[in-house]
Amino acid sequence: MRKKRISGTAAAVPSAVASNQQALVRFILDERIREFAITGLRWLDMRRLSQDPVYKDHVIYTHKIYGENGEEVSTYSLKPERFALKFGERMLNESNGLEENN
Repeated sequence: MRKKRISGTAAAVPSAVASNQQALVRFILDERIREFAITGLRWLDMRRLSQDPVYKDHVIYTHKIYGENGEEVSTYSLKPERFALKFGERMLNESNGLEENN
């Protein structure tokens, strides 16, 4: 599949990664981070993987804020509890028994 999407030698999966299940899954997760960076699918991965006992440490959710000159101004860590979206007033009103995400 990678040969159809990526040209040249970049399509090859490193042999050290291909022969190890954990390394291959982490390789795939890294590719998903790049591929889904500006889509809602990235959020779903963050939500799912933050709860996974094996892969929850794969990505550290630290965000850096940069100033106009490109230097780091501040950082903050996003906690997995923050990966839940609020339902909204209409959804809560129309769904009996639905509780808001906190």
